[in-house]
Amino acid sequence: MQNDVKYGLSFALCGIALICFAIGSFLGLDYWDEGNLIIPIAATIIGCYVVSRCIITACQSKSMRDKRIGLLREILSCSIILLFLLAGSLPFTKFLQILDKEEMLKKEVNRTVSSVSRIDSLYQVYTLQRIENYRQHLDSLPLNSKDYYEEIGGVSKTYGKGDTKGIQIKNAIASLKRRLLPENTDTIISRRREWLKSIGSVNIWNYATPHNIKVISSAGKKWTDDYKAVSQVIYKGENAKPFSYPELNENLEAFRADFTRFNAPDFRSILISLCCYGFILLPYFNTRRKKNRADGTHD
Repeated sequence: MQNDVKYGLSFALCGIALICFAIGSFLGLDYWDEGNLIIPIAATIIGCYVVSRCIITACQSKSMRDKRIGLLREILSCSIILLFLLAGSLPFTKFLQILDKEEMLKKEVNRTVSSVSRIDSLYQVYTLQRIENYRQHLDSLPLNSKDYYEEIGGVSKTYGKGDTKGIQIKNAIASLKRRLLPENTDTIISRRREWLKSIGSVNIWNYATPHNIKVISSAGKKWTDDYKAVSQVIYKGENAKPFSYPELNENLEAFRADFTRFNAPDFRSILISLCCYGFILLPYFNTRRKKNRADGTHD
C-alpha cells in the first residue's frame, strides 16, 4: 500500500511539473506569435503527448524481457523528454522575460490606450477648425469676384440659382463637412470607445493579452491613417493640411518587436527545465526493474 501511494504521488508530481512547464512554454509561444493560437496550442499538445508517452515507455521498458532493448528504450525515452524540455525552455525564457517587464508593459499599454483614445476627439477639433476657417475665407470674398466663383461654384449646389451668399456658403461648408465626416463616423467612434473600455487592465497570464497588445499597438496608426486619407480632400481656397497626430504614443511597438524575437535560454529557464525533468522522471525512478530478464544473447 505504501508503494502504491508513493507511485501514485510520483505520477501526480510528474503531471503537475509537466502542466506547469507546458503553461509557461505555451504563453511564451503565444507572445511570440502575437495571439495566433494555432502554433502554441499544437506545439503544447504535441509536446505534452510525446513527453507523456516517453515516460510511460520508460517505465514499461524496465519490465521488458529483453534487457538490452529495454535499457535502450529507457535511455531513448529519457533523452527525448530532456530534448523536449530544453526546446521548451526557449519560449519559457521568453515568458520569464515578459514577467520581468510586466509593470513596464502595463504602464505602456495604459499610455497607448490613453493616446489612442484621443484620436477621434482630436480629429473632431481638426474638422471643426477647418470648417470654420473655410467659412471665414468664403465670407471674406466679394460675391461677384472671380475667386468666389471659382471656389464656391463647384461645391455649392445652389450657386447661380438666386440664393444669397449666406446660403451658398452654408451649402459649401456642408459639402466639406460631409467629406471630412462621413455618415458612419459617429457609429465608428462609438464602437471604438466601447472597445477601448473593454480592454481593461493587462493580465500577463491571459492568453488573449498578446493579441490585444498587437491590436492596440497598431490601432493608433491605422485610425490616424484613416483620418489622414479622408482629410486629403482640400477644397480650392482652403489653407489646410491633412490630419496628423505626431504625439501618438508608439512606444508599445518596441515591446511587440521583443515578443517576436527568441533569446537563448537563460539560467533560470534551464534550471526550471532540469527541475521539471527530475519531477517528470519520478514515476520512472519509482518503477521497479524486473530482475528475471534475458540479456538478449543466445546460447
